[in-house]
Order: sequence, then C-alpha cells, then structure tokens
Amino acid sequence: MSLTTPPVLAETPPAEFQQVFSSFQRMATDLAESERAHLDLQMLYGVHVYARAKVVLDLMVARGEEAYRTARILGDQAIEFLASAGVALAHLSFGDVPEAERWLSIAAAAAASAPAPIRARQLELWRGMARAAAGDAEGMRRHLEQAVSLAPLRWQL
Repeated sequence: MSLTTPPVLAETPPAEFQQVFSSFQRMATDLAESERAHLDLQMLYGVHVYARAKVVLDLMVARGEEAYRTARILGDQAIEFLASAGVALAHLSFGDVPEAERWLSIAAAAAASAPAPIRARQLELWRGMARAAAGDAEGMRRHLEQAVSLAPLRWQL
C-alpha cells in the first residue's frame, strides 16, 4: 500500500477552494450530465457559503448570484432560496440595504414556491435585520415580532 501526499493548496482560502472545485470537476467526469449539473450547483453554493463565512467580498455576491441562477434553472428550490438570501445578507454586510431588500424579495418569491414555516420565519428575521441596518426601528421591531410569532411555542419565552 503506497501513501500519497496531498496536493499543495494555494495560500489564500478562495484560491484553495477554487482548486478543490477544479479537482472535484475532474473527478466528476463519469457522472451523468444532470448529476454533474447538480454537483456543480452544490459546489457553487458551497463557494458562496465559504466566501460569506471568510468574508471574501468578491466571491460572496458573485458565487451567490451564480448559484441562485443555476438553482432556478435546475429547479432546486432549496438552494434557490438559500443562495438568494445569502446574496441579500452579503449586500447587507456591505451596507447596501436597497440591494439587500431586493434580494430578500427574490428569496421570498423562491420561498413562496415551496412554503415552509422555517422559511417564513427566516425571511422575517432577515427583513428585521435589513430594517435595522436602514435605521428603521419600527420596521425592525415589526419584522422581528413577526418572526417570534412564527416560532414554535416551545421556542417562545
């Protein structure tokens, strides 16, 4: 049994993640086209999440938007919702409230196509965050109170 050394990864996290993505694509050559498209979508979304966690500004929005568009084409409602909300939160972290609210509207449309109580609650939390960033205390309170009212009773004080 021979041991192989792992490939040397790039110095910066985004480049490292892109290198993993490229390796993954080479390994996925034997998959059916639809399986490959879904795996590519998951990798795109993964890059978006990683970029948000590590605050890699250029990838936060670009990969999130790309994941949203791809999820919409492939009909993956979960990633469509989460990617659009992630783009909204990325814009919110930049202080771009109007663009964040536009993406929250896109996320709300995605959530409406596959309604779930947790999505409605998450949207209200994010809308409250957007209103807080805009300096709208009343709007923030209204959305956060709505989020609390959507929470299961065992979560409420």
